[in-house]
Amino acid sequence: MYDINKIYEILLMQNYQKELFSDLINSSSIVTGSDINVCCPLPNHNDSTPSFSISLTKPLYNCFGCGAKGDWLDYLQKTQNWDFKTALAYLADKAGVEKSNVPIVKKKIEYSYTAKEKEQKVIDFEANDAYFIKCFDNLLNHPSALKFLEEKRGIKPETAIHCGMGIDTEKQRWVIPVFKIGSLNWEDPKFWNPKILGFEYRRSDFSLFDINGKKFKCHKQPSTPSTLVEINGKSPEMRKLIIMEGFFDAYLYWQYLKENGKEHTTHIITPSCGLSRLVEDVKAFDFTPYLQVTVMLDNDYKHINVQGELENIGLNKMKELNELFPEFKYNVLPDGYKDFSEWYIGMNKKEVKIAC
Repeated sequence: MYDINKIYEILLMQNYQKELFSDLINSSSIVTGSDINVCCPLPNHNDSTPSFSISLTKPLYNCFGCGAKGDWLDYLQKTQNWDFKTALAYLADKAGVEKSNVPIVKKKIEYSYTAKEKEQKVIDFEANDAYFIKCFDNLLNHPSALKFLEEKRGIKPETAIHCGMGIDTEKQRWVIPVFKIGSLNWEDPKFWNPKILGFEYRRSDFSLFDINGKKFKCHKQPSTPSTLVEINGKSPEMRKLIIMEGFFDAYLYWQYLKENGKEHTTHIITPSCGLSRLVEDVKAFDFTPYLQVTVMLDNDYKHINVQGELENIGLNKMKELNELFPEFKYNVLPDGYKDFSEWYIGMNKKEVKIAC
């Protein structure tokens, strides 16, 4: 695996963009600040005006005519018809960077169902879309609910809307859409044609216990599979992936990235319906598009094992994954914080820095 950040750093120092785009830069090119605009060279775009913007300070391009944008890796794949690994090796050779001995994982993702789930009907995407739109519109039309969400869970209205949260006013519950990986259009905040595998639900007041002290279970739509799902769509320039535990932690992590101007750097995924199948799902996932994979799970002792002892499931899962994928990064939350939400809501950013 190559260090793409190191490659880009070296190539930018060498002004490699002038070599990479040398066939495009001519007398008709327009320099605007730190960008230079040329005619778009991408297939299926007959560009007669300089609408293809090349950054002179970053390894990025953006065509305002056809809407295509990405980094140099993406550009080489589109213009040279290369696959990801070929384009990466080409840039590494140009930068004089050698490949590390960390293996690239390449597996096929599969959706896993329990025996009970197999008895349910096939996923009805049309019905899911209709329910999603209804609940999403409900939230948009209830400013008080958005305010409560921010006060109670720290999730700002912009984040709730971006992540597609909703409320079911009839059943008095929060509705969390479970998006199939690869289905979200990263350029479209309105979620055109997302593939919704199902839903998870939370009580309207986020209470965990009833009046008798009995803990509520995390409810879900019966046909919702236990699998890895996405929080944000993957853009071409995204080379980082993070696996978070829980939708609300994942929502807040996207918000944290947004606040730091890095929301377009990282693809965020989470296991639906808990950690029971996390290791199996990670083993079946295709990590080839990513140059860095991070795992951040909860850090609390809330499960009692067969010996009657409290067990830190998140930490144990990370240890298990580390044996299989030592090349991953594992972010363990500081002691005293059971999950990312608690760290974030506690406003401890000045005290502790979480890598993003």
